[in-house]
Amino acid sequence: MSDVLKKLTREMEKVQEPKRFVHTQGVEYTAAALAMRYGEDVERAQVAGLLHDCAKCMGNDKLLSACEKHHIPVTDVERRNPYLLHAKVGSYLAKKEYKVEDPEILSAILYHTTGHPNMTLLEKIIFTADYIE
Repeated sequence: MSDVLKKLTREMEKVQEPKRFVHTQGVEYTAAALAMRYGEDVERAQVAGLLHDCAKCMGNDKLLSACEKHHIPVTDVERRNPYLLHAKVGSYLAKKEYKVEDPEILSAILYHTTGHPNMTLLEKIIFTADYIE
């Protein structure tokens, strides 16, 4: 395991409740397996899998205020269901707090709950790994 993966694993273990952390590890493992099978970079899939729920521990009010503070757009549907914002805030945190610079990893985190047309392979892997985990 690379130093980056070790560090991110420690960080997620600190900020997530035990049940969520077990899920996160499962998504990381499943994403790695799917990446191996379909020819995606395994470490990129692991990073996205580890960070996909990095904002899930935030309450609805905190998610909304984080969006306001960091100028993250919020739709009417998201305003009524703020838990959906964990993907947008998670992508932001991955970049700012966890220093992820790869735009495709950030996008995989951003779309891991909703998907979007013409998803990249990495986005499909994280979406699927989260769903089946």
